[in-house]
Amino acid sequence: MNYLYIVISIYIAAITAATQTYIKFENTYFHDIIYDSFNITNNGQLDKGIVNIEGNCNVNINNSRFYGCPKDNECKNYNLYIDSGEDININNTEFKDAAGGMYIYNVHKCNIMNSIFRDHDMALNDKETSKYKEYGHNPGAMYGGAIYVSNAREFSVENTLFKNNAVNEQGGAIYMSLYFEYPLVNFKNVTLENNFSYSEGRDIFGI
Repeated sequence: MNYLYIVISIYIAAITAATQTYIKFENTYFHDIIYDSFNITNNGQLDKGIVNIEGNCNVNINNSRFYGCPKDNECKNYNLYIDSGEDININNTEFKDAAGGMYIYNVHKCNIMNSIFRDHDMALNDKETSKYKEYGHNPGAMYGGAIYVSNAREFSVENTLFKNNAVNEQGGAIYMSLYFEYPLVNFKNVTLENNFSYSEGRDIFGI
């Protein structure tokens, strides 16, 4: 069995973990990610994540912070990108200042508790004065400003705040396309504040 533990750490650069069996972040701080070019692809994935996890993994994140970019720097990634996994558990963790908060695809179960997702591309709110205007297109995630979740059997969010998140298309805070015939979705004590989308679902959109 393979393990990757990151406990009581401070990171200022992107990392990638692949095909690990169990991945754990605790008391970990990712911040001030700086890019030397501006490149956002026109789909839900963007350019993957500042933290990138691919493979059939169990992931536990506790008491951590994912702060994508310093102010006035153009972020092009999600804070956290997970492609394929069993159980994803996130507790008491804050995500902010990236093109999107989390991208989750093809997982069995995702539980998020006592966390905060905020300030993902609120420059989208004003196309004319946006700092992205000079690039000729809008920044950030197309779907799900805070969370994009697709092909998940169970998705649960409790005691969590979504504030100041924005997207070009659907789901200012959360976009869900769960696909399973009888997916289980649970929202409890969730606060949605000042989220924005150019299309449907200012806060939440699901198909």
